[in-house]
Amino acid sequence: MASLPENKEFEALVSLLDEPDAIVYEQIMEKVVSLGKDVIPYLEKSWENNFDETLQNRIEDIIKQIQHNTLFSDFQTWKENPENNLLQAYLLITRFQYPHLDEFDITRQLGRITQDVWLELNDNLTAFEKIKVFNKIFYDFHHFSGNLENLLTPDSLYLNRLLETRKGNPLSLGILYSIIARSLKIPVYGVMLPEHFILACAKGEITSRMMEEGSGEILFYINPFNRGEMFTRNEVNTYLKQLDIVPKRKYFYPSNDLQIVKIMIQSLIASYIQLEAPDKVEELEDLQKILD
Repeated sequence: MASLPENKEFEALVSLLDEPDAIVYEQIMEKVVSLGKDVIPYLEKSWENNFDETLQNRIEDIIKQIQHNTLFSDFQTWKENPENNLLQAYLLITRFQYPHLDEFDITRQLGRITQDVWLELNDNLTAFEKIKVFNKIFYDFHHFSGNLENLLTPDSLYLNRLLETRKGNPLSLGILYSIIARSLKIPVYGVMLPEHFILACAKGEITSRMMEEGSGEILFYINPFNRGEMFTRNEVNTYLKQLDIVPKRKYFYPSNDLQIVKIMIQSLIASYIQLEAPDKVEELEDLQKILD
């Protein structure tokens, strides 16, 4: 990122944004965009202090471009980090729609939920008993539930909206459930079933390599959309049989975080196609290319 100019220099740069010549304006805009996200507060202040509609529109466009560039850069960094974090990816996806997301407030809310579960756990509980405790706190005390009315809307997927409304779809509820469980050392991972997203509770931690191999012992499965209902491998087989789908290893073993993030982006693309929002679809497809 280019170094931020002194205030007077920046003010002079912003004052040139009403440049009528399109080619010259493009050069000025590129210079401002190159300054990166640290310049956004200055741009917002400039927007407030100017009443020229053209200038305000240009400032808005520049802010959006900087936020877009920053998000794509952060996604690239996340992908390249061998210890990439599912929560961080979820925050990045949410920033796609809510660029001013207060990540500190989000993590604070998650911390409260995590602590409430932790206070009810002890080392003597079996995995089944731990999940029962988790479900009681997650669904009964914090009132998370499936969003039956707006299952396919984008807001069913974004983390801030999930925390505000306490309603989500199988994917968003499952990811949040897994993030909190794993922070408590409860090995719960996402499994991508056809037309559904469930969770697998393992006997111990499952690494990315184990996920690729389909190894590691799965104790039981969890339906995050149905208040954490627990069920067996046989019931997964029954579900696949009802859909006339040949069982495959990936339907029984956890997916890695990168695969889950890809599925979330694909789900958002499908939602925005339904809403006829081609600009959103195009941006998400570009974001998906980074992960591919």
